[in-house]
Order: sequence, then structure tokens, then C-alpha cells
Amino acid sequence: MVEYVKHVEGLRNLWTPRAFLWLIRIGSFGGLALLLMGVAVQFVTPGPPRHLQLVQDVALPTIVVPPAGQRLPQAIHSDRFDFQALDPQTGLLFIAHPGPSAAKLAIIEELLPANTQFKTTVVVFNTRTNQYVGSISIPFVHGVAIAPDLHRVYAADADEGKIYVIDESSCKPRIVSDQDACRVIAQIKASQTPDGLEYDPALQELFVAEPGDKTPPQGVEDVIDAQTNKVIQTIYLGTDVGHTRYDPVSHRVFVTIVTNKDSELAAIDPTTGQVGPRAVLPPACSNAHGLILDSQQQVAFVACIDSQNVVMVDMHAMKVIGDVAHLQAVGVKPDILAIDHGYHLLYVASATSISIFDEEDAINGVLRKLGDFIISSSSSHTIAVDDTTHNIFIALTDAGGRPIMRVERYNP
Repeated sequence: MVEYVKHVEGLRNLWTPRAFLWLIRIGSFGGLALLLMGVAVQFVTPGPPRHLQLVQDVALPTIVVPPAGQRLPQAIHSDRFDFQALDPQTGLLFIAHPGPSAAKLAIIEELLPANTQFKTTVVVFNTRTNQYVGSISIPFVHGVAIAPDLHRVYAADADEGKIYVIDESSCKPRIVSDQDACRVIAQIKASQTPDGLEYDPALQELFVAEPGDKTPPQGVEDVIDAQTNKVIQTIYLGTDVGHTRYDPVSHRVFVTIVTNKDSELAAIDPTTGQVGPRAVLPPACSNAHGLILDSQQQVAFVACIDSQNVVMVDMHAMKVIGDVAHLQAVGVKPDILAIDHGYHLLYVASATSISIFDEEDAINGVLRKLGDFIISSSSSHTIAVDDTTHNIFIALTDAGGRPIMRVERYNP
């Protein structure tokens, strides 16, 4: 009996440490196996889609035309895009392509070959096929607007103070030579320096926001009869003027203005030309400029350049709504805004990024930020939205050494 007990104790002393060691080894190998399986699953299983998805990049022409037989230095970027206007009936998108400012142009010309020419244009882009159609030669173009009922496009030349009238029905499906894509049928002399344009289909009038070239600014809003192509009224605003938009519900035209004290949103009665109530924007909004309207909710969204944020205004009450002490931040130098009405998405395009917001409950002062998206290393301050396909169109000055139209889609 004593020998049996000693034998059992010997076995226990022999196997207990070994068994414990084997258990540790098995556990270690099992944990490693689980870890490797997890890594494998991550490689095999696709992650959640990015909210902003690339659809297509389409090459656009540069405005710089070098002398015959010479090439342009790729390090010099001469292109710049501005306003865009989409005709929902034809699917044609018209983009202002004015090139560099006068100050920057003087510097660029010294770096380019002698006799280099600059061809500023309106770019025509087919949003249904995502193809570049052609361009229309217009000097230093900025604002662009569509009159779908008249089949006309309007483009503002700030240098010469003119509005070019383009016959959209003359636009060719695809340009293969150096000819203009569409025919210019008239030129209208503006009062000052035309910038933003907006068409009122009810009265068939074009509203032209003109910041002016005086110091301090003495901005005006010209009203053009689209039937006669004549300026029928000039509304004096007496200060710096930003973007202008027409609201088909209230039949009023809205414009952002900056005084020497604050930024404001003004409403204009197009039938009388009278400037109605003004909404004084909070001090947190510095240098109001960009503007877009949600007519269904009767909410205006204003982009503030210097403070890099966006503010909401109840267009009926002409009062600022939401948290005025904590305005939603956007990218550097916000400029053009757009709304996808089907998805209730607000896009704010800036020099550094595209900011996207859920604006479905904006009338109650709620604006929920969905994200800031860096599109390119070049400026992304101009944008257009197709409510049908939910595609967004961002004209970029430099992607791989040349300008492109970047087509993206938001994935909710």
C-alpha cells in the first residue's frame, strides 16, 4: 500500500507541471490561430463603404495655350474654376473657367514661354454620360445661370462688365475641334462688375450681383429682362455683395451682403425691386458670401469666408436659427454651396475640402455634420449636384498635373 501511494505521488509530481505547460502551449497556439483568422477575415471581408465615393475622373482642358512646338511646365498651375450651373432638362453642366486672377496672372506670365496665350471659357460637361462636351470662349467669366424655359445660358464677364447670352439649343453633342461648343447670341452691358447670376422663371428676369470695384464697395443688383436682353432696373445695395439666389416659393430674390459692421442676408421683391427685410447674421459669421436656399423648408444657408462656418436663416421670419454661438465649421475659404434635395444633404465647397451636412430638420435649427472630405490637394471650392443621380461634380484645377472634373456620389 505504501509503495502504491509513493508510485501515485511520483506520477503526480511528474505529470502535473508537464500538463500545465502543455495547456499553456495549446492556449497560446489557439490564441494565435484566432488572431490569424481575424486578420484573414479582415482581408477577405470588405469594410464599410466610404461616405463619399469616386465615380469617375474626366479630363478637362487647360486655359493655357503654349506656342507651337513648346510644352508647359507642369509645376505652373494656371487654371481656376468658379460658378457651375446645371440644366436638369438637358443634363448639361456649364462651368466658369476664368483662370488665375489678374495679380496671379502677372506672376505666371513671367514663368511661361513667350507668346503663351490664355483662353478663358465656359466649360460644357454632359452629366448623363460624364463627358467633356466642349468650351465657349468668354473673357474672365465668373457667374453662370440657366434659363431652362428659354433654352439660354448666361455668363458674367467681370473684366468688361458684360453678360453673355448663350443659345443652349445650339450646343453640339461633342466637340472634336477648337470651335465653340455653343453659340453666343447677345451681350448685355452691366452696371459694374457682374459676379453671381440667378434666373427668375416667373418674371423671366436675370438678377446680377455686382460687388463693384470701388473702395468702400458700392454693390448693386442689376435686373435684366430675359426677353429683351436689357437692364430694366438697378437695385443699389451700397455695400459688398455676395451670392444671389431666387426662391420660387416666396418669389423673392436673396443676396448676401457685408457692411462695415456686420454680414446680412437681404430679401428683394423682384416685382418692385424693393429691398425688404434683412437678417443680421451673428458676429460669429465673418464675411458672408456663399448662399443656397432650401425652398421647401424656407431655410437659407450662408457660408462665411473669414470665420469658416455656415449659418442658417429662416427665410419667412428673416431670423437666424440654430445654435448661433456654435456655428458649424467648414473648410478654408468656403464659397459655393449646393443641396441634394432628395437626400436632404447640404454641400459646402471650400478651398480645402467638401463639408457635408444632413439638413432634413434645418427649419427647426438642426444641422447635423456628416463629415469633411478632402477631395484633392488643389482647390475644391466649386460644386454642383444632380438631384436625379445624386452625383456631385467638383471641378479641380490640378489632379495629376491637369484640370479634371471629379464625379463623386455620397453613400448614406
